[in-house]
Amino acid sequence: MPFLVILKRFEVWLLLAVVAALLIFAFLPEPEPTQPGQAKRPTLSTPPASEKVETDPDAAPGDEAPAAIAVRDVRVLDSPGGLIVETTLAGRSPSGGDLVLDESNVSATTAEGEPAPRFFEPFRETASLSGAEDPLATLRWWLVRPTAALSLDIGGTTIPVELP
Repeated sequence: MPFLVILKRFEVWLLLAVVAALLIFAFLPEPEPTQPGQAKRPTLSTPPASEKVETDPDAAPGDEAPAAIAVRDVRVLDSPGGLIVETTLAGRSPSGGDLVLDESNVSATTAEGEPAPRFFEPFRETASLSGAEDPLATLRWWLVRPTAALSLDIGGTTIPVELP
């Protein structure tokens, strides 16, 4: 086996070690981005009492139904040129059927009244809410300027979201 002579070379073993190290580095998960001495940004684990879905104006004051859709978590991520606001929604579709959360059913406006575009993610599936179970759906929004709050319009239901 004359081709095994190449395994006696130091350079071949060094090249194999470098390739193995690069493969391991490529498949490691990314750490959370934090700066030394700075705590992580807080996230809202449960929606505050002020974040309620608009109710039917004809309903009696004591007959408030539980919110069909609620904001469970809000994260603001810094990005070059703007901010990415990640909102996690929990709840059932108000119509009872499946509600696909695409541009035709979901929109957002900032506290200043400017429309907030969706963050472009080409390989991500479109989120949806089921009418039968309580799924979680994550929507990302792109903000050029910081704002204090967003107002989400989901299938005709308006949900106020305060940003951390």
